[in-house]
Amino acid sequence: MSTNFSKIGVGYVTNSNGTPYWTQMFTN
Repeated sequence: MSTNFSKIGVGYVTNSNGTPYWTQMFTN
């Protein structure tokens, strides 16, 4: 991972079947 990134955003959700989904975003 680059040292240029200083912030992280994380998202989590489950659909109607209970399947989990994760997302990540790295920024500065």
